[in-house]
Amino acid sequence: MIKGKVTKKVLRAKYKNFLSSPYWANVRAAVIMRDGRRCTKCGSIKDLQAHHKTYAHHGNEHLHLGDLVTLCKKCHKQVHKEQRARVSNAKKARRN
Repeated sequence: MIKGKVTKKVLRAKYKNFLSSPYWANVRAAVIMRDGRRCTKCGSIKDLQAHHKTYAHHGNEHLHLGDLVTLCKKCHKQVHKEQRARVSNAKKARRN
């Protein structure tokens, strides 16, 4: 069971503040534990982070842990870089 509660104040806070909330700390810990305390991409055990695959359930992540995956800091940066490239390429394709 995930402890903590998402308040309206937390949801309205900037994303950085959300990531500092006790709620997120509990969700993050549950995801990392579920994934065996390893990056699901490279297997690293260092600098682990929880990555949102989708924000469809933002604020209710504790009910949708499948929306999250454990990544090390290096892989997390790479995933976001790849996502930005896909978005950029899609925008370029729509313009043509």
